Amino acid sequence: TQDIMPFLFKLIQTGTIFPNKNTVYTIHLAPGITIIKDKEKSCINFCGYHSTLDISEIYKDYPYLYYTIIPDLSGKCNGVCGGSSSVFANTCSIASHELIETITDPGVGIGKLAWYDPVNGEISDICNMQQDILTIGESQYTVQKQWSNNKQSCISNSTIQIATTTQSTTH
Repeated sequence: TQDIMPFLFKLIQTGTIFPNKNTVYTIHLAPGITIIKDKEKSCINFCGYHSTLDISEIYKDYPYLYYTIIPDLSGKCNGVCGGSSSVFANTCSIASHELIETITDPGVGIGKLAWYDPVNGEISDICNMQQDILTIGESQYTVQKQWSNNKQSCISNSTIQIATTTQSTTH
């Protein structure tokens, strides 16, 4: 965390990224890098995390940057994070876990919890490592199921229809 926050600040200060309320930055770490967050280690205590960075002092357009951190899931993480034998599938699953939590709990890094259960944690934690296959067009991805208050179970929408539109321009 000590390295990631200054890295993100630098990206903003150099004009490399432009955070807004609809953007989540996901950082996938290289092999051999261990994340240490609050004295816990990646692939031992957690498989990824999401957070919020208060950037109001350096970025006037929007006060927060949302981000997720995903460790390399090969090497010592292989078989520990995710229920698939495929590193890519597990990476997709962990990324979907963190993305959903970023949406339902965007203020977690600044102490503003929104969707949080004191017994089970955040929405993705309830269904941790319960995977499904998501089909988008011709492609398939492994995603983590997510908790539904309405269904009182872990669910996923296994098929997404992509609407295509044709735009015409007149000059």
